[in-house]
Amino acid sequence: MQTTRKKIGELLIEEGLINQMRLSSALGQQRQWGGRIASILINMGIIDEKTIAHTLGKKLNTHVEPLENIEVPDEVLNMVKHDMATKYCILPINYKNKVLTVAMSDPTDLKTIDDLSFAIGVKIKPLLAIESSINDAIAEHYKGIRYGGRVHKVDTKALPDTMEITRNEMPHADKSNPPETIARALSKLLLEKGIITEEELERKMNDFGRD
Repeated sequence: MQTTRKKIGELLIEEGLINQMRLSSALGQQRQWGGRIASILINMGIIDEKTIAHTLGKKLNTHVEPLENIEVPDEVLNMVKHDMATKYCILPINYKNKVLTVAMSDPTDLKTIDDLSFAIGVKIKPLLAIESSINDAIAEHYKGIRYGGRVHKVDTKALPDTMEITRNEMPHADKSNPPETIARALSKLLLEKGIITEEELERKMNDFGRD
């Protein structure tokens, strides 16, 4: 079976968008550092992502899926962990009749599709989308609070205007609770309340460490 990455290169050569020498250079980088060949070509400045997307759309007789205003049900989003979505640059969109529809920058990438299908245990239906749009959508839809790799989105509309932590919920400082324990307990409470995200907490801790 031919690899999908080679197919992309061949398609771009057929369209006169790159030459064999540039493809070979990109393949060399891929062997050394890994990654998707399309992303490597983009990062090398050889071609832009929109050209790749529209070329694939033309070859596959499909359209480029817009993701700006797409709504993803929580149960669908939670079928794919954040790290997997980031690794493969895919966004789960819909699940119906045991088929998971995902947006990806290269719907001909059979290896990624097979890996996803094996990991999740369902059939994968790919849709074509621009890579940066997928990355933006991943950041938007997975911006909830993560517990053990599972994503839980916070519905900000359902939150009250002010969030209050009661005195009984606050950890108390005494000899059995040193400051480090109090800090960890308070951080956990803030995360559970949905007041801050893990990313915000990590940023603040890094800022504190530099002070």
